[in-house]
Amino acid sequence: MTQPLVVFDNVVKHFGSYHAVERMNLEIYKGEFVAIMGSSGCGKTTTLRMLAGLDKPSEGEIRLNGERINDLYSWERETPLVWQNLALFPFLNVVENVEFGLRMRGMAKAERRKKSLQWLERLGLEEFAMRDISLLSGGQRQRVALARSLVTEPSILLLDEPLSALDAHLSVRMQGVLTGLQKDLGITFVYVTHSQSEAFAMADRVVIMSRGRVEQIGSPKEVFLEPHNRFVAEFIGGKNILCGTVIGFDDRGLVRVGSEHGEFLARRPEGKSTTPGERVTVCLSAEHIDLTEHPRQRNRLTCTVVGEEFIGSMVNIYLDAGDGLELQVQKPHADYNRLGLRNGQKIVAEWDGACALILRGD
Repeated sequence: MTQPLVVFDNVVKHFGSYHAVERMNLEIYKGEFVAIMGSSGCGKTTTLRMLAGLDKPSEGEIRLNGERINDLYSWERETPLVWQNLALFPFLNVVENVEFGLRMRGMAKAERRKKSLQWLERLGLEEFAMRDISLLSGGQRQRVALARSLVTEPSILLLDEPLSALDAHLSVRMQGVLTGLQKDLGITFVYVTHSQSEAFAMADRVVIMSRGRVEQIGSPKEVFLEPHNRFVAEFIGGKNILCGTVIGFDDRGLVRVGSEHGEFLARRPEGKSTTPGERVTVCLSAEHIDLTEHPRQRNRLTCTVVGEEFIGSMVNIYLDAGDGLELQVQKPHADYNRLGLRNGQKIVAEWDGACALILRGD
């Protein structure tokens, strides 16, 4: 099997009594785009800082190319970091900012200038080489920060929420720039973000963290379709959570779940067993629920329409199923308009049992 480029081996980081990262085990391979995501305070930036050499693990070991790097200073590792605030030098012009890392390595002036200009050209910034940093747009400054990190030709690049300060349309454009560069160069990217859309659009694998712990690691598709636990399901959004007790199985192998809202069917994730009497948590994606006045599915709930939210090409419809249970349903505009829903209307929500997933970790 291929040797991982980066290994976090039982890594712990605490600041006094506060544990920022708890027993992290993670392998990152050469050429991967890995996104670490979670809410504020989950430990994702601390993880990146430990890899960059800005924080030292309290326990465990971090290895880069098989070498233990716990005690190496940041300037002794090949792990450049693109900061959230970019950290460009205002007293240097564009090309001088890009040259900075090469100058610190002692590269001759003519050679570093040539190399820096090549990177500016690659990122479409050659015409701004002599311009003051303050005169650039947000997207242009972002590309200068990338050029400054990539000009040293590292094997790995660390990025700490680099798009968070950009306008939405500019952020989407920069996502294309980043993924294009990463694929062209074959560099490993480790990208920290709180944005699911960024992570799912760009990453080969995502790492979901909560309270210093890794909750799930997998491809965007795996995490979205099969969240491991309630936290992941709720964090990625668009999921409904139902709770109940296993009461048996049907002839398709689906699990019969009894709840205070009635009986419904759900599927088990691969490798998970369930037994009658066991309490389970079931996840149901908003796009898998149909709304009708003439139900046909075994899984159904009579609900009251309580609101809607327009999100681009889709509409989120919010339903009250009674006893504190709320459902979210997502439909394209055409389907929503065809339904002709109004607040206070009674409607039946139904779904195929194979679309409801019993969570592994709950």
